[in-house]
Amino acid sequence: MIEAGFASETALSIERRFPRTGVGAELVTAVYRHLISAISQRAAKAQLAAAKSRVGNEILNVAAEVRDASDVIKRMLATSAATF
Repeated sequence: MIEAGFASETALSIERRFPRTGVGAELVTAVYRHLISAISQRAAKAQLAAAKSRVGNEILNVAAEVRDASDVIKRMLATSAATF
């Protein structure tokens, strides 16, 4: 995921142009794209960590529900066995 957009943004080029007509514009654009790429990667990592946390939380909730249901079934079986 990190390497997908990073490799194409590492090349920098500088051209000499007439004065005051955008000298170094390509360099600024490349640096800007590199910074945006780094920020996007950090945001993606944070989103992934949040998703992992949500999934882990849901797993724990389902496990608790299964445990509670198991306890209810055991009590029901114990009650029905006592009535026979």
